Amino acid sequence: MIFIILLLFLFFFLVHQYLWRRRGLPPGPTPIPIFGNLFQLSGSEAPGISIFQKWKDQYGSMFTFYMGPVPFVVLTDYKDIKETVIKDGETYADKYLSPEFNTYFRGNIFSLVDKTCMYQERWREHRKFAVLQLRELGVGKPLMESKILIETEELLKKLKTAEYLGEDLCLQSELDVAVGSVINQFLFGYRFDESKLHEFVKIKTLVNNFMEEVGKPLGVLAFTCHGIPPIIIKRMISGIEEQKRELFGFLRNQIENSKIRINYEEDQNDDFVEAYLRKRYQRELNNDFDSYCDSQLENVCFDIWAAGFDTLTNTIGFLFAYAINYPEMQMLIHQEIDEYLGHHRRILTMSDKNALVYFNAFANETQRLANILPMNLPHALTRDVVLKGYHLKKGTGIIHQIANVMTDETIFKDPYRFDPNRFIDENGKLKKIEELCPFSMGKRQCVGEGLARMEIFLLAANLFNYFEFVPGSEGLPSLFKDFSLVSHVIPFKCQVRSRDHSGSK
Repeated sequence: MIFIILLLFLFFFLVHQYLWRRRGLPPGPTPIPIFGNLFQLSGSEAPGISIFQKWKDQYGSMFTFYMGPVPFVVLTDYKDIKETVIKDGETYADKYLSPEFNTYFRGNIFSLVDKTCMYQERWREHRKFAVLQLRELGVGKPLMESKILIETEELLKKLKTAEYLGEDLCLQSELDVAVGSVINQFLFGYRFDESKLHEFVKIKTLVNNFMEEVGKPLGVLAFTCHGIPPIIIKRMISGIEEQKRELFGFLRNQIENSKIRINYEEDQNDDFVEAYLRKRYQRELNNDFDSYCDSQLENVCFDIWAAGFDTLTNTIGFLFAYAINYPEMQMLIHQEIDEYLGHHRRILTMSDKNALVYFNAFANETQRLANILPMNLPHALTRDVVLKGYHLKKGTGIIHQIANVMTDETIFKDPYRFDPNRFIDENGKLKKIEELCPFSMGKRQCVGEGLARMEIFLLAANLFNYFEFVPGSEGLPSLFKDFSLVSHVIPFKCQVRSRDHSGSK
């Protein structure tokens, strides 16, 4: 009798989840119980964005797929995405995040990437603060530029040594240190020199492990499904428990060190944490002890590390992987720089950026085809809407699939061919194509976009300025994308050849 009751319960549960709940939603692939369509995302047949393209071809530009038992409406057409996130941004501004996962991982603190109706004022406050500090601390100004150029010059020294020794160079490892140092300078005011390199190795490993675990089917399930008790979530993603503890321990220690150094009577902020602590101090003088707190600061620092490191290092890594695979294009970059600088080779700065059209086109094409975010983070509706004839209720999960926009053959002819010239017009000028949107769009556009663009130019253009990059002993770099939350470049080794024959900078 009990067995029959359980079967009936299971039957009605499945009918409710996969028939009743699907009524009124756009068509899409048939989900399997519990896991939905998650295994198809990471399956060997079609990893990454190709499975979304397959569904788009089969069901149209708007379809429904399931992450676990939760349906998400996916938009893959640029016009639809623009109509929603830009023209009606507030309706699509919520993040679809399991509150139980948030309680487990963040202690119920919502920061830069998490926004729900309950916490939207806090989210707005801290996002606004982060944008302000990115501007105040020098993004687009000489202060931040000088910090990035410090890392650039350190990279040049390391490459010179590798060339002198005739050794294969693991370029990605060196790029990782440079990008990590820029982030750490912004957050905590110091770079990862030789004495601090162990700290970088630790935090890089922790961030990478976290991204890998959350990108697995069970991780996505825990991240998106409401109602799973935190104790079960802890078992589902047990692989991040140690990473979580050590990562937040590192951030906590840095914050405590900043508290010891800070002088609250001064107005000058040297880094983000100092600015946050001063803002908190001012709020507490006015009896506001809730808006700014240590836990919130730890989570914001985590967001900046997690969002700013993995995406950028892999973008620059792919840029050099493409350059080695297409030496004739690398030669055009060299020629452009040489024609621009003449006989006086020097460090390139942001004032030189607009003059290097082909390099910028090459970087744009790298971002388009590397397509670092295979699946955009899910949003949720803040109100009921009618979208392309479908009545979608408040709270429905929405995914704006910008990755598919950047491989849309109606926009980018022959989309899987690497061709920087698609970004250069008939007059030899850099062509703006609005469908190139690697930093997302609308109200949820990446707050660190300006900093990322500075780093791509200053690090990569200067490396091309001084060196030629050729295959190492293992051959050409792979262009395969190692799929997780972020598309990872497969680590490769290369050889470098100096182009600085003048002996001066």
